[in-house]
Parts: sequence; structure tokens; C-alpha cells
Amino acid sequence: MPAKNLRSIDNIDTNDMNFKHLETTKDIVISPKNEYGDPQRPDATHKWSAKVSDGTNYVGDYAVKINGASLIVDSEDFTKLPVGKYMLEVWEQWTDPDGNSQLSIYPSPQQTISFTIYANITDQAGKEIKKIGFQDVVDQAVMNIGMNYVFKVNAIEPDQTATVVQTAADGKNYVTFNVPRGAKGDKGDQGVQGIQGVKGDTGDRGPDGKQGPKGDPGKPFSISKIFPSKDALNGDGLSEGDFVMIASNVNDPNNADLYTWTGKEFKLIADLSGAQGIQGPEGPQGKQGPQGNPGERGPEGKQGIQGQNGNDGHTPVRGVDYWTDDDKQSIYDETKKYVEDAILNGKW
Repeated sequence: MPAKNLRSIDNIDTNDMNFKHLETTKDIVISPKNEYGDPQRPDATHKWSAKVSDGTNYVGDYAVKINGASLIVDSEDFTKLPVGKYMLEVWEQWTDPDGNSQLSIYPSPQQTISFTIYANITDQAGKEIKKIGFQDVVDQAVMNIGMNYVFKVNAIEPDQTATVVQTAADGKNYVTFNVPRGAKGDKGDQGVQGIQGVKGDTGDRGPDGKQGPKGDPGKPFSISKIFPSKDALNGDGLSEGDFVMIASNVNDPNNADLYTWTGKEFKLIADLSGAQGIQGPEGPQGKQGPQGNPGERGPEGKQGIQGQNGNDGHTPVRGVDYWTDDDKQSIYDETKKYVEDAILNGKW
């Protein structure tokens, strides 16, 4: 019977096997050694693969590349794995000269290669956002998109449907969430009255009636999850009546959409992206143009010659229109005096 090829790799060394979630530039370097601890160059004609487990479940096979005396596993191949601790084995498969399939598994028995995928800052932020209250999410959303919101939560009857009413006035956006309250519990039985004591003593108080079971409280309004897009919506971990919100960017038509989970599907409640924004400040007044110089005054025209007075329509006749008898007598006397002086005194 032909002898099998002996296993040439007895143990391995590795570099730092830890990296962050979604990291693509970290190489996991596995350095094979022989039984004496000396570096052993892997056979490039053999088939190499990395088997990965999370400690409970087998995760899958991943590619192994050969680079000189090292086996390389790229962290880019692990981007779909969630944050956590993992174990890895390297499998070497080949066919010996006799045509038999052979398999070696590294590292040595009772060992595995451990590595950890740590949470990046976006993973941590995703956990934190689920812990903060609804008002905190709204305040941050308002700060980001520059809208002036006023929110109010209104309790309605248990059998009514939750709604969101949005109005705009005075440059503000008013959003009212109508949330059903919990059903009222049954009334407890009335207690038995105590028997009056002797000699006027007050009777012992009878036992109080038992209060009926308290109704389930209405679910407080809160955002259970924030999704980056409509396509990412899923009901994992949600219960009926939970609210979720899409926070992406202003170019996404589904940005700021609010949904509720019915237990089977998502129902759109309101699109908060269409709310009225705050009026911007008044722009500065434009500069006044320069005033033109007044034009020169033209030469003053000469005054024309005054025309002759026109004839009266009727000229009064002295002694007819306005001379009285006294006027006539005065003229007569003056004339007579003149004539007598001229003739009698030789002045003629």
C-alpha cells in the first residue's frame, strides 16, 4: 500500500486578527510552520479555504490567497458578518500521487484561530438612537432640516385609530399625534359595611372591595426605529402600533416619512418633509442712484408792448349822465365871471 504524503505543516502563527465592522483593508495573515517551528511555504497547487464559525453556528467558507510563505484572508470578505467573536480554521485539500483525496486542518488539534469584529461608530450610533426619546429625535431632525416644528400628543379613545394631523400657521409647522389610550379596567366589588360597636363605639371598617384589574396602558408615542431608506424598512423586532421614520437626505422623496407597523406591513402616517419652513430674513435695501444735476434755465423772454385801451361801450356825457343842476349853475357862474372880467376890465 503506497504511503501517504506526510503533513508538512504542524502549526501556524497569525498577525492581529481583530478589525472593525465593514473594514475592507485589513489582511488576516496566517504563517504556517513545520514541526520544528520553521516557516513552511504552503503548496500553491493545493486548494485552501477558511472555515468560519461564531462558536455556535457554522458561518461559511471564505477564500484564502497564498503570498509567499503566508496564507491571506481579506477582511473585505467579512463585511456581511455582524459584530461579534468568531473562530477560523484553514483547510488544505489535494490529491496525492496515488489519486487519493487528502485533507489537513490547521491549526493543531484542539485549537482554532480566534478573531473579533468590533462595532464601528455607525453601529454604536444605531444602538444609541433606539434608546433616546421621540422628542430628542424630532429636535435633532428639526435642527438638521431647518424646520420650525411644534409637536403635540393627544390621547384619544382606545377603539380609535392613531393619526397624525399637520398644519402650518405663522411660519410654524404644527403636528398633532392622536394616540389611543389604554382600555379602562373593570370596577372592583363594593366592600361590606362594618357592624356598629356597642355603646356608641364606631364599628370596625369592613374590608374594602377588590379593585378590578387595571387596563393595559396605551403605548406611549415613540420612534422605535430609524431607517436610512424606504427599501430598508423591515418589521424585525417591531410590534403592532410601533412607529418608524426614514432619515436619509433632502433629495430622497421618502425622507422624513413616518410609518406605523400593523403587524404585517408598514402604513404611511405622514410625510413631514413638506412642512412650511421659517421665513428668511429681509434682504438689504438697494443703494440709491446718484441724483442728476438740474438743467440750466433758458433765457427769459421780453415782455410785449401793452396794447391801447379799448373803447368803452358807453362814455358818460357831462351835464347829461352825471352833472346835476348845481353842477350846471357852478359852471355858469364861473363862465360869467370870466367873461365880465375880460370885457369890463379890458382884458379881452
